[in-house]
Amino acid sequence: VRRAVSLVELRLVDPDGWLLVQVGTFGAAGYQPSCHLPLAVREANETVEESINRLVLKLGRLLVDKIKLVDVREEVTEKRSKGIISTRSVRMICSARLKADSVIDAPSVPHHTTSESVSNHAARFRVGRSTSFGFEFAWPTPAAPHQEHSSYQDRKVWAVPAAAEPDRDAVDCYAWVSPEEYSFFTSGSRGDAALMEWLSLLGSPELHSEPNCN
Repeated sequence: VRRAVSLVELRLVDPDGWLLVQVGTFGAAGYQPSCHLPLAVREANETVEESINRLVLKLGRLLVDKIKLVDVREEVTEKRSKGIISTRSVRMICSARLKADSVIDAPSVPHHTTSESVSNHAARFRVGRSTSFGFEFAWPTPAAPHQEHSSYQDRKVWAVPAAAEPDRDAVDCYAWVSPEEYSFFTSGSRGDAALMEWLSLLGSPELHSEPNCN
């Protein structure tokens, strides 16, 4: 038995080469790490362009009228689960870039501001040299900063309703990350743990109504 899944994935880069990715979700159980590029399930009889437009509209003020598509390529994978069921995934990867002078001006998720939260969750880490076990990570304290460390305490994270109707129990969170960070965050349990540490710095998302984008 074979089932097919058709997906459209947006690979958006900024002028510095950083990627816009979903870094997690927020729901009744709090934050959960989930790092991947923005994507949508392609509906029946829907073109790739229509799928991307639907995804961009979902992201609202983050991306509407701010991106330019550059290239589209197809990636096909097949995975067999237990038994006789196999899943064939057709992923259309759409490369895009921000238009000149475009920035994301949507409200961002607030960070914890107490000294205790900053002390307990050092908001910096660095990607070290690659090893056979992955990347080496260090979580220095704010009292011992390093010029190579990226600050997560001040990095903006944006919240978008996961469904068409705003629901505080279903929120997707997006941020800009470097290609090296994206590789680590998607590398497995260690990446999930580091991502969860970053999300623990955030307060509860405050959703705002989106302007009419039609």
